[in-house]
Amino acid sequence: MFFFFIFEQKEMRKLLLYLCLLNSLTLFSQQKETSIIVNYTSVITLDDDFEFDVPKGVILSKDDERVMRNNIAQPNFYKLTITKGKSLYEYVETINNNQDENSIAIRVKGPGSELAIYRDIQTTFYIAQHEFFGQNFIVTDSLKKQNWKLVDEEKEILDYKVKKAILKDNGNIMTAWYAIDLPYKTGPEYYGDLPGVILEIIFHYKSDTMSGTNTITANNVTTLRKSIEIKKPKHGKKIKNKSELESIIKQQLNEFKQMQKDAIDTSID
Repeated sequence: MFFFFIFEQKEMRKLLLYLCLLNSLTLFSQQKETSIIVNYTSVITLDDDFEFDVPKGVILSKDDERVMRNNIAQPNFYKLTITKGKSLYEYVETINNNQDENSIAIRVKGPGSELAIYRDIQTTFYIAQHEFFGQNFIVTDSLKKQNWKLVDEEKEILDYKVKKAILKDNGNIMTAWYAIDLPYKTGPEYYGDLPGVILEIIFHYKSDTMSGTNTITANNVTTLRKSIEIKKPKHGKKIKNKSELESIIKQQLNEFKQMQKDAIDTSID
């Protein structure tokens, strides 16, 4: 009798271990098949004392400056898709019917703005599609480590508890709010490397070309119990890395500024 009791205990332990293993595999399978879609609104706010860099000899009226500020303040929209350890952050084309009659629909992010960024969340690998002067470029590179400083502050975004983190990069300051209940190290643009999806990030700029803030905030989060196919960006001229792209942009900007200067000099003559 005692022998059978020990035997039953051993079999029971095996059964419990099997059930625990089965449950773990089921949860792992569900996590692998879970996809998250985050929609963001991006808004740029210029500082009141910011002055536009216009060609020498050009006088910018107050009305012109007001129109330019209104154009820059128009919101832009992006979508982040997370699935199977990968993420795709992409620009969403929209039509704004509520604009001022003197306004135009533009996407303001600066030279070489990103149309799409594909990332392997588990590594530093990414593929990005950039746009500059109507030309697309494809950059394949690795992300540098982001040394976030975690801050003991919390708030809520879309019913998610989010925590604060701060990053300093090239003289600029980024403030991020990430959701620990969405345990994926990704977010808007190239940013992530935090213990949860970034639902809001605020870029604080202070330079000759940009003085103000760019706030990107999630306006909707959708969780799906299935995987979604996301495609790597592939349309554009292939560039080795981001440094090469920055060199191309700098050269073309200098050429553009020289063309503007030549045009003004010609009109004066």
